[in-house]
Amino acid sequence: MFVGDAFSYRRASLQIAPDLRFDHCEIFEILSVMRQPVHPDLVLSFAISPMFDCLDLAQLLLLNGFRGRQRFLANDIAAPRMICAEVRHACPELDFDILKQSDFYLA
Repeated sequence: MFVGDAFSYRRASLQIAPDLRFDHCEIFEILSVMRQPVHPDLVLSFAISPMFDCLDLAQLLLLNGFRGRQRFLANDIAAPRMICAEVRHACPELDFDILKQSDFYLA
């Protein structure tokens, strides 16, 4: 699942394997997504967006029972490893990492 506004989702230009189901939601829809019986396996977002950053999202996911993989898209970020370390420190329960442009084909 990609979290962010529709423009950001299109800008991500994710190439998804055809047999995978990949959804999109806005940050304010996380609560309703996490209330579903099946949670997403993977949550993607940009590191920083107009309404939230990846740490905000990680904390919101944890508060709503998510314990899966969260990745942020590292395009044009000056210090992605520093961001990654900060989120891992604040939210050690999550499997958190960077997704680079070369990793975008999710199969």
